Amino acid sequence: MTSLNPFKAKTFERFGDHFVNQFKTVDLSSVQFVHSGVDTLKQLYGCNLRMEVLEQLEHHYQTFDSDLVHINGYDFLLSKGSKKTGYQFILKNLDAGFVVLMKSFYVEADQNGSHLKIEVTPQKLYQSTPEDLTQELKQLAYVFATNVVEKGVAAHLCTDMVGFEVPEDFEHRLQTSARRNFKVNGVSHADFSLSDVSVIYGSTETYTFGQSSAVQMCLYNKTEEARKGDKLHFWEPIWSSVMTGFDGDELKPAYVEGNTVRRLEFRFHHSVIEDFERFVQNENPNAQIRNYEQLQQHLSGLWRYALNNFRLMDDKGYVDPLWQALADDVVFFNSAADYIYKRQYKKPSSEVNHRHIAHTLGNYIKVCARRNYTAAFVTKKILEFDIEADLCSYFGLLQFGESEHLPSVLGAFVHQRMMQHRLNGVGR
Repeated sequence: MTSLNPFKAKTFERFGDHFVNQFKTVDLSSVQFVHSGVDTLKQLYGCNLRMEVLEQLEHHYQTFDSDLVHINGYDFLLSKGSKKTGYQFILKNLDAGFVVLMKSFYVEADQNGSHLKIEVTPQKLYQSTPEDLTQELKQLAYVFATNVVEKGVAAHLCTDMVGFEVPEDFEHRLQTSARRNFKVNGVSHADFSLSDVSVIYGSTETYTFGQSSAVQMCLYNKTEEARKGDKLHFWEPIWSSVMTGFDGDELKPAYVEGNTVRRLEFRFHHSVIEDFERFVQNENPNAQIRNYEQLQQHLSGLWRYALNNFRLMDDKGYVDPLWQALADDVVFFNSAADYIYKRQYKKPSSEVNHRHIAHTLGNYIKVCARRNYTAAFVTKKILEFDIEADLCSYFGLLQFGESEHLPSVLGAFVHQRMMQHRLNGVGR
């Protein structure tokens, strides 16, 4: 099979399941791909909240012991969110396949903003087409809000494999070109490399590389994970539906009960898909990747981008044949990539806007220092200014990238500035 080569490294010459270079031949006939698809979807909406729904949730949470709430024909389990999630309420209905996160901590309830995020379960994704699911998600969003606009989408792409054993030197052979510079307070920088953000659980059972706010790679034992989550009954029929040759006169399934299935998963944050949208707009200025329906045609290209970004190497400078097969053979929704995908990063805000933000923060913090307010109180008030995007830009955070870090970054900045004012006698 021929395809665009996404790798910035040498590849083997391929003859079916055999991969050949001048040094050796690798036979991958024992490895079978038994499922590829979107494992998780997170749809972000800008909107105006329905105040009657918000009031119902607040009243229910404060008044009733039960966490079961009924909203416009939908049943949900209600729980409180946290600053880490970014949303005040979490409404869960895994039977329907949805988790709704509602009311941003960083925008006033009566203001238009990114108040809704809807997460979709793997089972719902498997059973739905991108077109139907996109419409269903928007209908659900209108239960909670008006003026609903799709702002972005995050997705986890996966491939399940039978017959692949993780080599002992897997971590050593995995290469990535990704290094992220994270601007903290305008002066100091923190570098995040592969070694900084790699997590390994158990004995080669689960590998996680990368940041959740960018592109993250996971390799894990899906059989064990499905067994613990009581989901084997869902996945085993999917895996066993893939056939590999014949056993006598009968088709032989690639998966039989007892096989170990390993899943390779790439998780794309909203902000990363925004970068790809800007890249695609170089060819088509009207192109958008804001929902699942728009995303589907780009999934194969994003998959290949991630394979190169987290690249398993053989020796002598060659890409590992498994990675080559994953790039050649895995296609999402029968849509092959037309070109090699790249991220095109958002241009930073103008220096003039940054000066305005610096001026606003400086004056406000100085006034609060005179009144002997605490840094925590001042940080909370600044987050209520409804200038989250400007603050994220000022501190070097993408609005839908590392915005979850804004409270802590801003808090450290405010604490430092107020300490300086007090040491200079302000407020005395």
